[in-house]
Amino acid sequence: MQDYQSSVYVWGSTASGALGCPDCKVANFSKVQLVPKRLAECCSNRFSGSAIQVVAGGGNGAVATVVTDKWEAYSWGNVDNGKQNSRRGVIIPPAKKKSLCQIRKVQLQDVTNIAQGHGCTTCATNLNGELYGWGDNTHSNLGVLGNSSSSKQRSLPTMKRKFIANPRKIDNCSKVKAAACGEKHTLILQQNGVLLTMGANDAGQLGIGSGQQWQKEKSKGFHIVQTIRRGPEIIDYVPFKEIACGSNHCAAISSQDGSIYTWGWGKNGRLGHGNETLYNRPTYVETLSESEPFATVACGLAHTLVATVDGGDVYGFGWNAHGQVICNTDDEDSTSSNDCLLPVPCLKTKGVIKLSCSGFHSAALTLSGHLYMWGMNEDGQCGAGHEGTILSPSKVDFHDTGQYVVSVSCGHSQTVCILSNYLPLEAMDLQQRLQKYPTAARILIRFARFVIFQTRLLRHKQSLNTNKSESHTIEDSPPKESTEKELSLDESSSLSSHSSWSDDPYNLNASLQPKNDELFQRLIEMQKMNDEDHRSSAHMSHLRALRQRALEAEHKAMEKLKCRSECKNMRVEDALSKKLRAHTKSQKELKRTIMRKKKAATGRDARTNDQIQKAANRLKMARERREQHAKGKVALPPVRKPTKKKQHTSKKCEALQAVANNEQQSAAERARLERRQKLVRRRESRLKVQEVAEKEAMEKRQRDMKAKEELEQLMKQQRQMKLQEDRKKADDAKKIQLIKKSMELQRLEHELKLNKQSQLRNDDKENDYMSKI
Repeated sequence: MQDYQSSVYVWGSTASGALGCPDCKVANFSKVQLVPKRLAECCSNRFSGSAIQVVAGGGNGAVATVVTDKWEAYSWGNVDNGKQNSRRGVIIPPAKKKSLCQIRKVQLQDVTNIAQGHGCTTCATNLNGELYGWGDNTHSNLGVLGNSSSSKQRSLPTMKRKFIANPRKIDNCSKVKAAACGEKHTLILQQNGVLLTMGANDAGQLGIGSGQQWQKEKSKGFHIVQTIRRGPEIIDYVPFKEIACGSNHCAAISSQDGSIYTWGWGKNGRLGHGNETLYNRPTYVETLSESEPFATVACGLAHTLVATVDGGDVYGFGWNAHGQVICNTDDEDSTSSNDCLLPVPCLKTKGVIKLSCSGFHSAALTLSGHLYMWGMNEDGQCGAGHEGTILSPSKVDFHDTGQYVVSVSCGHSQTVCILSNYLPLEAMDLQQRLQKYPTAARILIRFARFVIFQTRLLRHKQSLNTNKSESHTIEDSPPKESTEKELSLDESSSLSSHSSWSDDPYNLNASLQPKNDELFQRLIEMQKMNDEDHRSSAHMSHLRALRQRALEAEHKAMEKLKCRSECKNMRVEDALSKKLRAHTKSQKELKRTIMRKKKAATGRDARTNDQIQKAANRLKMARERREQHAKGKVALPPVRKPTKKKQHTSKKCEALQAVANNEQQSAAERARLERRQKLVRRRESRLKVQEVAEKEAMEKRQRDMKAKEELEQLMKQQRQMKLQEDRKKADDAKKIQLIKKSMELQRLEHELKLNKQSQLRNDDKENDYMSKI
């Protein structure tokens, strides 16, 4: 198997020594570095081993720390605008000797993990699960501290000290798995999933509920998170597997079902609950229930990012003024409009396994070793080669170095990452194995040194015996003592340069010399171990081929999905065109019906007017005939006979009365006709109003039907897209699970073979020993 090799790359602002040593002639010193560049040789040469983890932080300054595979930590940079020895800003332990190089070794042994937050506090864990802290302790965010790791430091109680210069052990914390630092608080995750908190609780960031409980447990130095909130219920205990701290909010992932919990200050929607409320207990994020389970989480100054297990999709929520969550508005000046109160998708189908956030930019590391970054880029901290804001995830180009990104961390205005010849999962597996078996490599090297030493000693003795046989000496003389130069190992060999050669805790260099058979047996065992290493390298190459095939299958699936989506879009367009034609046809029919009704109404109005006009003409003619008749009767000559005269006068009165009655009837007729005309006009106006209302109601119904059809179409499209996404996620999850299962089976088979071979070797050794006895 290929040896693990790595190199550190940095980019962004060079202020406060954030990118290493500025005095080195190799590095082109400037205020900003827009593209990733390797750490200066004068800095990287100080590392005793290969880097496996990197973290960056330091509040308003710039500090970075690297952990090597020999469990040593090295830091550079400072805070508070370059005030290296300020009382409240230093989080790098001071070096023993002054040097031009910025790199300093942390005075702590067996360091496995480093946590640097948004404040001026740093925590570190070692192989024994112990926790150490240094930096700002103003709010007791380092709890109750023990003695310093250096014997020269005074063992004074440090509970009330506001600044810790050197790493000191945090008491009452054992079996620590990881730690996370905020601005004024600290989270501690134990190996059994229990969550401990320390520091200030002004925004509920400790997650322990009311202030009474905080005052009750304040004397312990830390607080145990015992209850969480899941909907309306309060659950007593939930184990966690990963934690993250923002400025004054926290997030954690459950190890049971992979659900996400957030608590603390809720301004800008950084908790993902759809509001800006303060939560003083870990609260389940219901808005992300459909995307569970989650693999990793990271918190920025006021925003949060999470990545799923299936597919590695990234979701973000919180403050988005500089696009550090995702691009959702073009106005970058107004911060209130840029708040993401609900989770939004940031990066999909990339297989993200690690996340990192600063206050203003974010980073995501994929399964294939690629790095994506977005957010503020004023100092080139996104590595895009310019100083413009990155509003969507952009892949960082390392100019075909042939290596993969295995660790990344975002600082205040800089970014630090580690490139290696291993893929991220391989590097994580190597780190876990080194943590699980920290002394195995040292034991193997000591045993190899012993075998080489004994082999050279045997050859030296054989040469002495041959010299004696040639000189035909009979007297037994004591053998000539071997010089140190003859028996010493080659300085150029990789074994002689190892630091563990100087001691021999297992008493391998005993005074009793083994026999030749035993020595050859051990040499044969060493050859077998070499063969096993070759087989393991073949196994890893097989795993790489499987991963390559999986990536090709994923690419083909993406192309197939793209073709399907295009076909679906064509079908949707055809259906929409059909509906549009049907809609235009219905509109034309509606216009024709309206025209027919209008013509019918105008015909009725014309007929009514004709009837009224005819009736008026008839009345006029009747009145004229009556007047002419009345005039004719009045003009008759009078009768001279008295008797007839009286009769004539009576007839005259009757005629006058009839004329008067006719005039009254004609007046009544006129009034009746006028009333009828008024009624007709009123009826016409009512008909017109009713027609307009019917027309408006018809148009409204048409608009409602059209809107309803469009809404149904959109809902149908969304349902279909969701179904396709769910199917795709399920398929991807199945593929990933199959790959993981196959890899796990192959790994188990390989381990079983190794265990069997080691057991057989041990049995052979015991049998040989028993036979000798």
